[in-house]
Amino acid sequence: LYNEMCLYGIKPDTAFLAFGMTLARSCNRLQDCLFYFEEHRRVGLQPEPVHHRILIGAYAQAGYFSDAEAVFQELKRRGITPVSDDYTAVIRACALGGKFKKAIGYVEEMKGKFGAGSYADSVILEAFANRLKLLWLTHGQARR
Repeated sequence: LYNEMCLYGIKPDTAFLAFGMTLARSCNRLQDCLFYFEEHRRVGLQPEPVHHRILIGAYAQAGYFSDAEAVFQELKRRGITPVSDDYTAVIRACALGGKFKKAIGYVEEMKGKFGAGSYADSVILEAFANRLKLLWLTHGQARR
């Protein structure tokens, strides 16, 4: 579809590129997700925070946890105040990558911004549970 759009001179908008990124992420196709992210600049658009959030998740899903965190830091460098969904994505990425101290640091930062009543604690517990599940699947089953 995207190739046909380009063929007919139809310029994509940010919503279309977000859709492409989300679809690529759901299919575990990091390179395609990166392609749609970079297309913003090629067609003269600025990626929005939602595009960064999708990219953080795609990097984490593919196992590139440091890259996921780097995208989060890029958001902050650009002066964009992260929302709770941005924190959730980077907390999950750090926890899945075994960076528990960083994950907890982001939880504390999230609590500082959104208050103790935020769902930060449940995010970190879910992320730790997923990390334990991943460890069990990769190491626990190999010992059987």
